[in-house]
Amino acid sequence: MAIFSQPCLEGDTQPPNPLEIQNHLATRTGAQMVQLMQSMQDPYAQAALATALLVAPPAASGCASVLRKVKKPLNAFVGFRCYYIKIPDFKNKGWQMKELSQPIGTIWESDPNKSKWSLMTKAWSTIRDQIGKNRAPLDEFFGYACPFLNIPSPEQYLNQFGWTLQTDQLNLPKLVRRPGASTQVGAVDEAHSVEDVIRHCQSMGYAQGFILAPNSTSSTFLGHS
Repeated sequence: MAIFSQPCLEGDTQPPNPLEIQNHLATRTGAQMVQLMQSMQDPYAQAALATALLVAPPAASGCASVLRKVKKPLNAFVGFRCYYIKIPDFKNKGWQMKELSQPIGTIWESDPNKSKWSLMTKAWSTIRDQIGKNRAPLDEFFGYACPFLNIPSPEQYLNQFGWTLQTDQLNLPKLVRRPGASTQVGAVDEAHSVEDVIRHCQSMGYAQGFILAPNSTSSTFLGHS
């Protein structure tokens, strides 16, 4: 099996160990594996190779490498939750995330800005996929994108939408809407695209390593007269 040979000192004929063989197989392409199988005449060697392939990582492939880089876009509700978990009334009571799931779900159900959250999370996912999560802090992104899209801050949210935080008989948080409270605060009143959001954030110094394709037009576009 010459393909497994490696440099060694004169007189050293020690064969590669199983881990070295497995690592070697993991870096072979499909074409190289076919060539290797065809070059082997010894049935025992073929059986040993087949056994090694069963436990080896997937063979190297340009297509597979691309697929591994594709990440799941950030969900709009997940982005909303990450932003509004910082509502002061939530933080000051010391509740855990599982205890805040119900009130956060309540405000999400009636939030008028769901389309904006879809726009923002798509914009952030686009940046993240190109430059990486470490160079695209989510909190910092929301700090620029939310004011740009006229989305209330965590400090303003409950009062602006007429919510009052209370506790139930188990001392768990619940939200009650004040009578006559507006449900349209922050509704879309201008047109924006994913690219608009990205350009604004970059103008504030965010994600300077991201390169926006020239003359790009996003399929995600918000606009109301």
